[in-house]
Amino acid sequence: MTAPETTHAQLSHIRQLWNANWFWILPLLLGLVTIGRGITSVGLWSDEFYTANAVANGLGATNGEAAYLPYYTFVWLFTAGGDCVSELCLRYPSAVAMFGVIVLASLTARMISTKLAGLVAGFLIAISPAAQRFGQEARPFALAALLITAATFLLILAQERGSWPRWAGYTITMTASVLVLPTTLVVFPAHAILLTRRPIRWANYRPWLVASLATIPLILPAAIWVASQPSWRGYGDLFIIHYTNAWYAWSSITAGGVANAYAVGEIAMAVFLLGLLSPTGTRWLVAAAVGALGIWLASFGPYSWFMGRFFVPLIGIAAIGAGIGSVTLGRRRALAAMLVVGVAVAPAYTANRFPWARGIDYRTAINEIDRGWAPGDTVVTNEDGQFGLAWGYYAMDPARNELEPESATRVWFINDDFACSDAHVVRELGLGNSLQVCVRD
Repeated sequence: MTAPETTHAQLSHIRQLWNANWFWILPLLLGLVTIGRGITSVGLWSDEFYTANAVANGLGATNGEAAYLPYYTFVWLFTAGGDCVSELCLRYPSAVAMFGVIVLASLTARMISTKLAGLVAGFLIAISPAAQRFGQEARPFALAALLITAATFLLILAQERGSWPRWAGYTITMTASVLVLPTTLVVFPAHAILLTRRPIRWANYRPWLVASLATIPLILPAAIWVASQPSWRGYGDLFIIHYTNAWYAWSSITAGGVANAYAVGEIAMAVFLLGLLSPTGTRWLVAAAVGALGIWLASFGPYSWFMGRFFVPLIGIAAIGAGIGSVTLGRRRALAAMLVVGVAVAPAYTANRFPWARGIDYRTAINEIDRGWAPGDTVVTNEDGQFGLAWGYYAMDPARNELEPESATRVWFINDDFACSDAHVVRELGLGNSLQVCVRD
């Protein structure tokens, strides 16, 4: 074969690969920007410090969160055995997991419907504020979303072309998801709803029931062990379920401020309206809603799970439903709808990357303290608060806060953590918060 013929054959092969896979490649490329870029724009927040501590303390450390040991082990492995606990090292496993969610959601929507459905499903995840936030956070929600989306993909694949390896894969991924984040148990009834795409017969449900029950011998020992472990942290505050508590389900995915809050509502509305355009899409929306309902019902127990972060693993299922429904619009209208939604939620991209997007910008405050430090200074961090956690992680010399304020020449503090009539603001930290210093007589 001559050189021109070889080149032509290679180009033909590349063209074939593109034609077969563009529907997931394009959303993934978008996700590399929306999720991968600016991954260290925001400093760690309190829950991420727990991850940093557990990973730094070595394999098997739980930091008082026994249920999160599988996730901590995962991050420990991906940080070279805890050798790197920088913001990037701690967070990139979540970004990689969210990239996987985009690809698997696109592949699942394509398997059920068309390439357009796959494109829309992946696109909606790539631009969603939840994917941007939790794909850049050193916590287990992105990994749980990946495992649930993978289990959903295997479920549909096994139903289409049933074989025991596919059902075994479903068992393994569902087990892993529950071990990483216990609230993903709510996905089992959601998957039962997805199976109704076929006639409701015992033969159609039996393999799934066997595969689901097979998770018990793997999950039960872990549950017994977790229950036996001392834990000083729960999964939220105890409260009575009421419509006023809807804020808990909203606040943790809208922390970037007003622009992000609007974007969350806009993307949720787009997913809802697109999914309703077809019976199949509606079924997937109902499945996601049943999962959300399960989390709400679980919040009647000792701890509240009714917080936005625990709904993140369901985003793949919801996006697939929206992708399937969008096909009824036709290619041009579906793409136009995606353009409108993309423009509407674009402000969230910036909002999620404000240094104060997840609370007070402690990283900037501590950097400012280190630059302006002088002998005789001290810092008021309230030790067990978020500032105390941030101080232990970011400060050049964490021992600088050991001097009592009464004996210090200058006292650094944030907001009203220290009473001083002559304090002056050193640095604004966003949303009305400020780093202040008090010069003592």
